Amino acid sequence: MKRIASIIRFDLANALRDSMVLYILAAPVFLAVALGFLAGAVEGSGAGFAVDVSSPAGFELAERLEPFGRVERFDGIAELERRVLAADDIAGFRYGSAGPEIILEGDEEPEAAGLAAAVLASALDGPEAAYATITRPGARSAYKDYARVSLAMMSILIGGVAAAFALVDEKESKVTRAFAVAPLSELEYFAARGLWSAAVGALGALAAHLIMGPTGLPWWRIIVAVASSAFMPLSVCLLIGGLAANQIQAVASLKLVMFASLALPFGSLFVPARWIFLFWPLPNYWMFEAFRGAYMPGSGSFWLNAAMSALSGAILSAALGAALRRRLSPGRHSAAAA
Repeated sequence: MKRIASIIRFDLANALRDSMVLYILAAPVFLAVALGFLAGAVEGSGAGFAVDVSSPAGFELAERLEPFGRVERFDGIAELERRVLAADDIAGFRYGSAGPEIILEGDEEPEAAGLAAAVLASALDGPEAAYATITRPGARSAYKDYARVSLAMMSILIGGVAAAFALVDEKESKVTRAFAVAPLSELEYFAARGLWSAAVGALGALAAHLIMGPTGLPWWRIIVAVASSAFMPLSVCLLIGGLAANQIQAVASLKLVMFASLALPFGSLFVPARWIFLFWPLPNYWMFEAFRGAYMPGSGSFWLNAAMSALSGAILSAALGAALRRRLSPGRHSAAAA
């Protein structure tokens, strides 16, 4: 264990001296802040109103609201609620048994209800207090949830990228040749890389969640999803570190690995259910499903997805370690050959 800890301390010291690795380590925080602003801008743009026009009073209300913004008309409360619960923030209006009602998603800014009531009051020339406001408890923006999922996955993978760049730097500086005479087994070597990359990925994912995560989400779901993805950073580290002989090749490999790791799972959202089995061999698909279940409860079997993420990630890491062992520790094998 001491030898593993010494390698982790060595990687940490190198990371603090390398500006590129430092930027990679800080990337989850920067991305969380940027996505938070972007999510607010996207959801706040193009203000409009959704109106149930299934009654004559609702039809008249839609006409009166047109001077205040874009009006979308829906025939019935079910269609209206589906629109209100969509990715963007939009206020819904309908005439209920007690009069005009405002329907909100529930995750809007605190002043949203007051603004909707003020618009309705201006449209109908009536007091704001006369209108009931209805929110849908537990509802959240799908756009923000998928942004959280992508950010969590990216943070986990960035842990592997940081470890991979440290590994490539050691290969370039011939530090790996010291392992040929060091009392360090290959299992300890890979364990050190795995623990370092998993720790960096977990800290990045948790930091991003603190910045962008919804306040009411149980922490244990995020922790389970992060823990189930612990082998994915090691897989990224072994793949990039094994294929790249220098920093330039590492950057090129990084682009391809990160694109495939994120694009393929999100692509499954657009594939018919009968073809989803094609994604089952991919560990990043199960990681995606685990984080989707964490941020969007009810979207699938959370525990099954988390278990499959851990199992498939472990299998991939073991396979990559066996296939790329000569490229990952050239000093040991060159010394053995001599």
